Amino acid sequence: VTRNTGPSGHSVPAQVLQTADGVFKAEFVPRVVGEHRVSVTVEGQPTVGSPYSAKVYDVTAIKVKNVNNGTVGKPVVFLVETSQAGPGNLEVTVNGGRVPTSAQAQGQHTYAISFTPREAQNHTVELRFNGQDVPGSPFTCKVSPAARIVANDLMDKVSVGHVFEFLVESDISPVVEVLGPARRAVRADVVPAPAGYKVKFEPIEVGDHSVEVRLPGSGHVEGSPFLLKAYSAEKVVVTDIRPGVVGKSVSFGINASQAGAGNLEIIVAVGGKNVPNFVQSEGNARFKVNFKPTEAATHSLSVRFNGYPVPGSPFACHVTHAPVSLSKAIASGECLRQAPVKCENIFELEGFDGIDPQVLITSPSGDTVSCRVTCRDEVHFASFVPTSVGRHLISVTANDQHINGSPFSCNVFDVSRVAISGLDHHNTMASL
Repeated sequence: VTRNTGPSGHSVPAQVLQTADGVFKAEFVPRVVGEHRVSVTVEGQPTVGSPYSAKVYDVTAIKVKNVNNGTVGKPVVFLVETSQAGPGNLEVTVNGGRVPTSAQAQGQHTYAISFTPREAQNHTVELRFNGQDVPGSPFTCKVSPAARIVANDLMDKVSVGHVFEFLVESDISPVVEVLGPARRAVRADVVPAPAGYKVKFEPIEVGDHSVEVRLPGSGHVEGSPFLLKAYSAEKVVVTDIRPGVVGKSVSFGINASQAGAGNLEIIVAVGGKNVPNFVQSEGNARFKVNFKPTEAATHSLSVRFNGYPVPGSPFACHVTHAPVSLSKAIASGECLRQAPVKCENIFELEGFDGIDPQVLITSPSGDTVSCRVTCRDEVHFASFVPTSVGRHLISVTANDQHINGSPFSCNVFDVSRVAISGLDHHNTMASL
C-alpha cells in the first residue's frame, strides 16, 4: 500500500501496479512543488526507510529577469527567481564554462548572476535546474566593445577661441561635462559620427578644463576624466625691443604669465639666416632673450606660442655698426682738389685704426666713378681714373660716417683741350 502526502499535508493519489512476481510499481502525479512524503506498507507493516522523501520541483516556474546586453570589461548582471520552482540546484554557464560566473543571493529565492565579458562578441548563457534547461535557455547576450575616448598625442592643450573636438567610440550617446578653471560649465555639443559620437566645445578662458565623459546610468568611459589646458597666444607680451649694435648683445623681454601652459618658439633671423639666441627664465613665465648680431641690418624677431604667432610678431630690430672715432682719419693728395682726366689719380687714407674706409666718387653727371682701394702698412691708397671733366665729389666714410673734409670737391680738367693764341714772346702766367 502506498500513501503520498504533499507539502501541505494533503493526500496525493497513487496507483500501484504489479510488474512481475513480487515486484510492484507505484505512480503518482504531484500537483505542487515541494517535499512529498511517500509511505509504503506491506501487509500493514512499513517497509524499511518508509516514509520516503520525494522533492518535487517545476523548472518551468523559474523566472529569468533583466538579461541585457553587455560591454567588454563591465559586469553583466541578471536575476533568477526560483520561489515557485521548488527545491533543486541551479547551474549557470557562459560560453560553455569558458567565462567565469558568480551568484549572489538577493533574498530567499532570488539570485543575482554575474559575469564579466572580455571579448566583444555574443555570449551564450545556459541555465539548468536539476539538470533540466530553464525555459528560454540558452540566452544570447550581445557584448559590445567598451566605450572609450579616441585621442591623439596632442590632446592636452587647446587655444582659447578655437573649437576642440574628440571622438567617443560608443553605441549610445555619452553624457559630457566640461568645467572651466573656476568650475564654470562650458557647453559641449555631442553629435553622431561614423565610429561613435563626436564631442565639440570651445574654451573661452585660459586655464585647466576638466572633461568628464560617462554613459547614461554608468560610470566613466575609458580615458575619462582628462584635463585640457587652454592657452592664448594673444596674451603673450613682447617688450623692450631696442636698436642694437654689431658685436654687442641685444636683449628683449617676453611675458607669458597670462597666456596659460605652452611652449615658446623664438627665432632671430637676418638675411634669411638664423642668429643664435639664448633664453633666460626670470620666473613666473617671464623670459629674457639675448642674441649678438654680426651684421648691420634689420633683424626679424619671430615669437610663437604653441605654434601661434604672438601679437606683433615678427618684430623688427634695427642693428647698426658701432660708432667709431674718425678724428685721426685723414685723406691727402693733390687729386682731392684737382685731377687730370683719363689719368690714374691716387690719394692716401690714414688713421682708420683697422677699419676699412669706403670711397665713393661721383661725376658731374651723377655717375659713379670706379675706385680701387688697397692697403699697405696700415695706409690705404685710393686710385681712380676720371673720364669726364668737371666737378667730382669724393666721399670717404667708415661705418657710414664721413671723415673730416668729406665729401671732397675735385676739379677734373683736360689739359689737351687748352688752346693758346695771340701771345707775344713775353712770358705770361694766367690762372684758369
